[in-house]
Amino acid sequence: MSLVEDKNALLGRFADAWEPATASIAADLNQADIPYFIENYPAEEKPEGVFARLLVRPNEIYHRAGGSDNPLMGRNGHVTVQICVPSAIGIDTAYQLADAARGIFHMWCSDDYSLRCEDSDLKVDQPLPKDPYYTVKLRTAYTSLKHG
Repeated sequence: MSLVEDKNALLGRFADAWEPATASIAADLNQADIPYFIENYPAEEKPEGVFARLLVRPNEIYHRAGGSDNPLMGRNGHVTVQICVPSAIGIDTAYQLADAARGIFHMWCSDDYSLRCEDSDLKVDQPLPKDPYYTVKLRTAYTSLKHG
């Protein structure tokens, strides 16, 4: 897969799974859904309430022996879901959304097994006076392999 194919596959996975994974949490918050933004795509404005942001970061590219007629190219990277929850709502909602996001990527692989996600880790940023949001960052490593 190319960088663009990797990114599009990960974005597609997230787009298909986010709303079903977070529907009950949105209902508990009296929100129609939990909106999300994709990094570097234009956003009309920052939403009120709870929202998420998706980042795909390709990293190293390497070649492994596969024979002269079947070389193997690999690529590692990370997909990160940043969950932003107003401090007035509380950290528990951020953790619930992190669990939902973890289910989207943790140990997932594409139908042809060329794109594989691995373990996830979590980081929490506390609210600041000028930005009163808890920000939970769920980062999942991925590997992409392409023959030929």
